Amino acid sequence: MWTGSLRSAAMAELAPAYYLVVTGPCSPRGSAGTGEKKTPVGRVPLSVAELRKLLSKLMEKAGETIEQVLHWSDWRRRHQYRAQQCHYRRRGNHRLTEQLRL
Repeated sequence: MWTGSLRSAAMAELAPAYYLVVTGPCSPRGSAGTGEKKTPVGRVPLSVAELRKLLSKLMEKAGETIEQVLHWSDWRRRHQYRAQQCHYRRRGNHRLTEQLRL
């Protein structure tokens, strides 16, 4: 129940600010997942732009380890692949999704 604050009632019921904590591979608390391996997913190939991002991230040394940078890049490429597949399916290009899976 909303007890009143500077935030609106709708916002207060969604997620109180004190529940916001960092979880995942970058967190010292570890991943929030179940630990089960998911089915392997495709990735978009490394592009020149992605390689530039990787190199700049690795060279700037902003407190991230090499493993974290590579994990981020892997996640990003898997996400791009899923988005690409959904786009093709939505457009009705089923033949293209089959070719990309090979």
